[in-house]
Amino acid sequence: MLITVLIISHLFKKARGLPPFFQRFSSPPAKFLHPQPQRTILFSRRENYDQRLIQTNAICNAITTDPRWQRAKTVLLFLSFGSEWDTTPLIEDAWANDKTVALTVCYPDHQMKPCLYTPDTPLVTTLGSLREIPQELATPIDINSIDFCLIPGLLFDPYGTRLGYGAGYYDRFLPKLPEHCTMLAAGFNCQFVGAALPYEATDYHVPEIITPAKRIKTRMHFSK
Repeated sequence: MLITVLIISHLFKKARGLPPFFQRFSSPPAKFLHPQPQRTILFSRRENYDQRLIQTNAICNAITTDPRWQRAKTVLLFLSFGSEWDTTPLIEDAWANDKTVALTVCYPDHQMKPCLYTPDTPLVTTLGSLREIPQELATPIDINSIDFCLIPGLLFDPYGTRLGYGAGYYDRFLPKLPEHCTMLAAGFNCQFVGAALPYEATDYHVPEIITPAKRIKTRMHFSK
């Protein structure tokens, strides 16, 4: 129930206006997808997705066979929450290949820090099923050491717009990553929409999206 309330609240906030588009692009498409019905429908689809295991395996395979993942020494991942695709196989692959695994830990003022995650790292459960490293037990790592960052989200569009859970943590954090870091988002096929999603000036547009069906490079200029 709490997650649903957060999603709807974020949805209405997004719908209030469309500020100038992200500075990397030229001009946005004229027609934008109305956020409320599409986001609600797709969130429901993800909750009841009958291809969860098949598509999770496809996403993990696409990432682990990527040379950038294979070269990475330190990877910043996330623990699956609710109906998200299961990142456990990816985490285990990283450990098996002697990679340093980090998770983000949330701090006051909507800030995040990358912190070491090992099989022995203690976790706490909040908001029903959200697992996190406790702040008092977290071991921060150097953000400049991160070679690969996996970005969570609810919905994505071809222009790199990402709708998360509304707190803006990743929008503040991602610009701090080093230039050499590979950043990509991943989700089920039903989480990728063809029309433009609403956005705010502070939203960070992800450079690449992976679904079981396609790989999308998003940092491109619009054509008028």
